[in-house]
Amino acid sequence: MYNQFPDIIIDANEFTFCPGPCKHNKYKDNIVKLKNRIIYDFKPNFGGRYNYFEYPINFKDNIYLKFKNLRICRKCYNRYNELWNNKDYLFLEKDAENILKKLYNNDSTVNLVEF
Repeated sequence: MYNQFPDIIIDANEFTFCPGPCKHNKYKDNIVKLKNRIIYDFKPNFGGRYNYFEYPINFKDNIYLKFKNLRICRKCYNRYNELWNNKDYLFLEKDAENILKKLYNNDSTVNLVEF
């Protein structure tokens, strides 16, 4: 089946907020130093960025909101993994809707890669 609507792909490299469905609108990545390691609040905990995260906008029609270069708060990270592991696509779609609203409200830092 041909997907008539393309995915939305966003580069989150310059975000100043957690791009997940939470209500965090400011990027606050506390740092803890343990022996020879530095651990961050935002995931991944050892710094860096996730190459790829995706939320279904419409799972049935295979339309996704995709992030590149992502750092995400622990709460959103855990929710994302739990919903995917439980195949709870309806809640993932609701999260995608909330994320799109959040992105709209923070549009000055959003870099749309493809639409």
